[in-house]
Amino acid sequence: MVDIVESDDLKQLERAALIIRAYGHASTETLQGTPWKEFIAAL
Repeated sequence: MVDIVESDDLKQLERAALIIRAYGHASTETLQGTPWKEFIAAL
C-alpha cells in the first residue's frame, strides 16, 4: 500500500504519517517526490 500525501507544511506530513501508522498498524517511510515536469527541467 502506498499513501501519497502532498503538502507544503512538513508538520502536516509528519502528522499524516503518524495517523497512517497508528490506525493502519503499519510501518511508515517518508520519501520526497518531485513532479515530473520539475524532474525533467533539472536534467
